[in-house]
Amino acid sequence: MSAQRIEIARVHAPVTALGPGNRVGVWVQGCSIGCSGCASRDTWAPGLGSVWTVHEVAARVAVLVASLPDGPVGLSITGGEPLEQAGAVEELVEQVRALVGVEIDVLVFTGLPISRVRDDHPSILGCVDAIVAGPYNSNAAPKLALRSSANQVLEICSPLGEVRYDELRNQAFGDGQVQIAAYESELLLIGLTKPGDLAQLEEGLRARGVVVDRASWRPEES
Repeated sequence: MSAQRIEIARVHAPVTALGPGNRVGVWVQGCSIGCSGCASRDTWAPGLGSVWTVHEVAARVAVLVASLPDGPVGLSITGGEPLEQAGAVEELVEQVRALVGVEIDVLVFTGLPISRVRDDHPSILGCVDAIVAGPYNSNAAPKLALRSSANQVLEICSPLGEVRYDELRNQAFGDGQVQIAAYESELLLIGLTKPGDLAQLEEGLRARGVVVDRASWRPEES
């Protein structure tokens, strides 16, 4: 068995805001793109996550998949920048499919333009069911589902992807793109935000007596 390793920021389920149905979310650690306005700045710096073998992550995903409600299930891989660990991500997808006992679709979010994905990482398109590609642009308000800014594209990569994602090709960006989960001593924001949403969230929490001392979208104070 391969001992290939992958650096992970977090793994969480259920996730309902990053693809159809009930899903497991895997956030990789490390991103050199650094889009302005990113909601996950905490996943940028390599070395701040947990290094696992790919098999350990796949086994964890399989356990979480088994805990999801009945119905279509999926795996969403985001970050961070998944394609900066492309080989490990491809192996993770392969092992997850081997371990779970149900049909599972895989969606990857990348900050690379789709042309770069095709040129530099063509094999990823052969192992996932859909990919959302393109850097986040805080000045290009989202218009379509799963795309957090208008420049991003949804590429469907498999027959299962056609089944699960066809309705989302032209579906408007709307409610249900964000979920908030209690995670240990933190509130975990999952999903896709519009410009101004993060400031509005902080204001709403503050009005309810919840003070946000650290946020994933703000740089750490030195």
